[in-house]
Amino acid sequence: MLLLILGMVILFGGFGIFALFDIWSSNRRGAKLSNKKFPIYRDIVLVGAGVIVYGIILFLHPYLFGVSAVP
Repeated sequence: MLLLILGMVILFGGFGIFALFDIWSSNRRGAKLSNKKFPIYRDIVLVGAGVIVYGIILFLHPYLFGVSAVP
């Protein structure tokens, strides 16, 4: 159990460190803030599409990978 937690901390901590480095690097190169405004329905469509794809993969997981994703 401890090794699992350590692995998760290393994996997601690495993502966090990479994100912070990316922000720092972008700011150092002179990245400008975007002033574009997008309508909220684009966010809703994107989240909806993500939920649908997640459901399809969850349903097809036993057929694609031979193991159920939900115990």
